[in-house]
Amino acid sequence: MTQSGYYHDYKGRQQAGNRFEARPDDRYKRALRIKDKSKEQVKPAEKSRAIFKFPRLRAVALIFVLGLLVAAQYSAVQTMGYRVSEAQSRLSEIKAVNAQLEQEYAALGNLARIEKQATEKMDMVMPDRVLTYQPSKATLAAQKKEAEETAGGRR
Repeated sequence: MTQSGYYHDYKGRQQAGNRFEARPDDRYKRALRIKDKSKEQVKPAEKSRAIFKFPRLRAVALIFVLGLLVAAQYSAVQTMGYRVSEAQSRLSEIKAVNAQLEQEYAALGNLARIEKQATEKMDMVMPDRVLTYQPSKATLAAQKKEAEETAGGRR
């Protein structure tokens, strides 16, 4: 017979005259009852941590979360690509309108066109001769003298 701690303890109780003589299977049953009670009294914090006690479940959860992050990033990239293409199409439309307006501006600013509009639609007439005024030398000298006198009186 082997002298394990369990058997030796049982023998020791019998020889010491222990008043409750425990059989080897009683001790095992008592240990099972203690285990059952500890299972019944699970704390709420332990329940939430129970998912992390299983490494496979933890790995699957991690892969799932990483997959969600990749999907979210892909969605964000697609959205930005869509916005960029919309902005480029809008820019090309604006450039086309700008080119059209520049052509219209050049056409409206043409002097020959303005003259034609004035004579045809507004019934204006081009003058036959242009009158210009050129003062004589005596008039220029008098104006200069007058300017010096007014400037001298101020000093």
